[in-house]
Amino acid sequence: MAFNFEENLSRLLTRYDELQALMNESAGAAKFAQLSKEYSDLGPIVEQIQALRRDLHAHPELCFEEVRTSDLVADTLTGWGIEVHRGLGKTGVVGVIQGRPGPRAVGLRADMDALPMTEHNTFAHASRHPGRMHACGHDGHTAMLLAAARHLSSHRDFDGTVYLVFQPAEEGGGGRGEEISAIHVPLPGCRSAPRSFLRRGLHR
Repeated sequence: MAFNFEENLSRLLTRYDELQALMNESAGAAKFAQLSKEYSDLGPIVEQIQALRRDLHAHPELCFEEVRTSDLVADTLTGWGIEVHRGLGKTGVVGVIQGRPGPRAVGLRADMDALPMTEHNTFAHASRHPGRMHACGHDGHTAMLLAAARHLSSHRDFDGTVYLVFQPAEEGGGGRGEEISAIHVPLPGCRSAPRSFLRRGLHR
């Protein structure tokens, strides 16, 4: 059966609402068990994703300075067998997951940059760099997209292409413009820019 992008994106985008609703459902435990089973393949890598998020939190980088962050993202994607393109939007990273042959494409986006402020938390993974902090959750966004990348790369039973867009400089640095300019030209190894391209991201 062909993977229906619209149906599955709608389901993913309402996941948060579904989880919140569990508190008010008598069948909440059964529903949660169903969702957990659906994504059970992520269980073994939960600790890895958590470690990545804490590493990113401890080493925040500002707009267009996300060199270490980009290296970590690219190396992780490559280790999972995902095609990687770098230098898009200066310090951006784009991973490409090919499913079955098809013209459609979906872009999943996460931002990577931190804010110019000092962290005063005392936990082990607090920022090690005065004047830089992941106070807006971009470390979490990046880790979440990496988790999605891991799941999708292991389940390529869909039609078309998924682009994993790790955007730099979201915090007022113009990274979105750089990203848009980059993603609307052909990627290395592609004959043309995606013609049917739906993008999704999140922010707090």
